[in-house]
Amino acid sequence: MAVELSKIPEDILDTNNPPADHNIPALREFVAKGNARRAFLDSKISLLKLELDKLLEERNALDLEIRKHEGAISPLRHLPPEILSLIFTYAVQPCKTLKDRKNQYLLDSESGPWPLGAVCARWRRIVLFQPTLWAFLPLYYENQVADSPSVLASVSVVKVHLALSQNVPLKIVFCPSYDFFISDIEYEVLDLLAQHVPRWEEAVLSGIPALYESLSRWSLEFTMLRSLTVSVYTDEGEPELEIGNVFASCPILEEVFINHGDDAQDLSLALPAEGLRRYGANNSWEHHAEVLGTATNLVDCVLSITEPELVLVSARDKIQLPSLRRLAVTEVQFLGLLETPVLQELYCSEHTPQLHRHLRRLPGLKKLFVGSPRTPVDLASFMHSIPAVTSLCMYLPMNLASTIFEILESAPSASQGVNQLMSQADTPPLPALNALTLWFGPKMQTDLELGEPIDQEQLMRAVAAQWRATVPLGSFQMYAMKFIPLVSTLACMYTLRHQGMEFVLETRSRRLYERVVPEDFRVYRDGYSLTEILIE
Repeated sequence: MAVELSKIPEDILDTNNPPADHNIPALREFVAKGNARRAFLDSKISLLKLELDKLLEERNALDLEIRKHEGAISPLRHLPPEILSLIFTYAVQPCKTLKDRKNQYLLDSESGPWPLGAVCARWRRIVLFQPTLWAFLPLYYENQVADSPSVLASVSVVKVHLALSQNVPLKIVFCPSYDFFISDIEYEVLDLLAQHVPRWEEAVLSGIPALYESLSRWSLEFTMLRSLTVSVYTDEGEPELEIGNVFASCPILEEVFINHGDDAQDLSLALPAEGLRRYGANNSWEHHAEVLGTATNLVDCVLSITEPELVLVSARDKIQLPSLRRLAVTEVQFLGLLETPVLQELYCSEHTPQLHRHLRRLPGLKKLFVGSPRTPVDLASFMHSIPAVTSLCMYLPMNLASTIFEILESAPSASQGVNQLMSQADTPPLPALNALTLWFGPKMQTDLELGEPIDQEQLMRAVAAQWRATVPLGSFQMYAMKFIPLVSTLACMYTLRHQGMEFVLETRSRRLYERVVPEDFRVYRDGYSLTEILIE
């Protein structure tokens, strides 16, 4: 039974004032009854707590059993092993191409298929008996501590992968921890891999010449090798490196990249070039020519040419590349040595008047990336030399912004009739243009002075004119250093977007460059990225 409310005045209970003598009995009576009632409630609560604990224990046990039973009827539980194997394959396969930075890690028991096998016995059985899950070996020792558990265990891990992958083709990434040194553990791993050379399908190798000499001790028949990326370097300052005939026997080799993207010494190596479909290298023109002379099936080609000033260019004996679709080249002069009748994409670091002559020999060219022209005259001549190009990407100094906008404004609109177009004295520039990407920065990439800012009204007039052109511009992307769009510019941009144009004002030069140029074709040095950091 609840204790009756106290009748003692609040001024006694809520203050330190002493109670009157006649209040003492009532106070003592309430304390006695209150203690008795509290003891009763405590006993009741302890009983309820005991009951609650029992109920919670039963509930938790039941929850566990329910989850077990739900798992038994889960669709995942009933997936055939073949489907689970396929899902696991997607979970552990390399990211994009083998050269992708996301594949630059050291394989250990916490990566690849190993965590999948730790989930349950059923998954472990599937993982152990699916050879393709064990066929990818990323062995990227760079930035690893020499005595780390991952490094020390790598020999054992590689042995397991090679055994469980059975006869499945291998994908291998091997990079030592130091540029000019290979540790004993790394040599041991390399020897294990060399014993399975006939199973190599894709390989990315990086290291000193001794790495390749170690491989050459084995009988090297790369019967399955389709893709090869090789980086060779040394600290001895040799003008040219040799790794001999290590890769001479690759009967189905389709793709090879040599010192690609690296500032390295020239490299001499024997390659079976007849079947190559993709080739890229940072090498002397002499070594490039040796490969290109027999690689008549090339579709993609990337030529970073070392010491071009030492080459005497003669167009008398042109190299025939009848199937080439995409080409990247650092030096314009070498375009004259290549016969590429079906070329569709060209990525060229240089921009000289000589380039315009070569472009006129490429009637099927659709996408063009070039560095900056030197003068307004060069720019105007260039814009009229590529009538078939549908996608143009170009770096420009800020002082040529008004020139290119003026040229773009001159595009004939779709409302003009065919007769009107035919009667024009000059052929309109870029009549087939569908996508335009522009970078604006300093005249020299080491110069922090940008000159006059972009005339944003002229910019939007030029873009709008291209949108109304006979072939409407579908995409316009631009980076301009220290560019702050006006309200009117943003309003016009949103209007064009609403009408269907892709309109992008990028704030980072490198980000735009990587968006429009495929990774393997990035031979242009984006100096604007460095300059934008210096002026911030």
